[in-house]
Order: sequence, then C-alpha cells, then structure tokens
Amino acid sequence: MIRIISSIIVFAIACSFAGSTFAEELKIAYVDIEKVFTEYHGTKIAQGNLEEEEKKREVEFRATTEEIRNLQKEAELLKETEKQEKERLILQKISEQRNFRVKVEQELIGMKNKVYTEIMQEIEAVVKEKAEKEGYSLIFQDRALIFKKPEYNITDEIIKIINEKKD
Repeated sequence: MIRIISSIIVFAIACSFAGSTFAEELKIAYVDIEKVFTEYHGTKIAQGNLEEEEKKREVEFRATTEEIRNLQKEAELLKETEKQEKERLILQKISEQRNFRVKVEQELIGMKNKVYTEIMQEIEAVVKEKAEKEGYSLIFQDRALIFKKPEYNITDEIIKIINEKKD
C-alpha cells in the first residue's frame, strides 16, 4: 500500500514539474488485480488442488475421530482398572488429534500463502511484460485510484494474456 501511495506521489510531482510534452508521452493504465486473480485459470487449478488437500486431511481427522469413538465404546465394557487405562489412551488420542488439527491448519495456511504468492508473482510478471512491450510508463492497481476512466483499464487484456500462457 505504501508503495502504491509513493508511486502516486512521485507521479503527481513528476507531472507538476514536467511540461505538456512529458504528459503527452506518458502512457498509463490500471488493472483490477482481484479480477485477474479470480479469473486466472491457474488460480482455479490451485484452489482445486488446495481443496483436494484439505479433503485428504479431513479424511485423516475423521479416521482419528472414529478411532476415539471406538475406544470410548470399548472402555464402557471394561472393568474399572482396565477402563482407566483405556481412558488415558483416549485422552492421549484426543490430544494427538487436536495437535494434528492445529498442524494441518498451519500447513494449509502456509500452502495457500505460498500458492497465492506465486500466482500474484505470475500476474505481476505479465503486467510488467505488457508494460515493457507496449511502452507504458505506469500501470496502477485500480483499488488505489479514486477516479479512473474505463478506457485505461487493461484488466481483460491481462486476463487473456495470462490465461493463454497457462493453456
């Protein structure tokens, strides 16, 4: 966010000191990064993979839950001394299950962050490539703009380029 604001300030200062010829040479655009992220095929694939991983982990969790239930049923049928031993085992399994859940949640968050960071880097690379190829001086993220003319929006072009690269 600070980087965007700094860019806007630098842009404003440059425009105030520059003559009209500088302003005429300036080529600017903006991109709706959220829309690109959402409509990028790579994002959809990554989200599918992450959901699949979550389902695998949920199956493991349910298996542990079922094991605990079976142990509880077994404990009900045992004598008091054996029952206490089984209850200790049950408490240990419950603790292990909680630790497993926390570990899995942290791993999934880490996986999501890594994948989403990689996707954002891909999007930024495509935007940069387009800027260099077509001579843009500045390309802004649309969320940082208070007013924007639709003709400066290159979001759909970026979506098309990035999806063609992925296919």
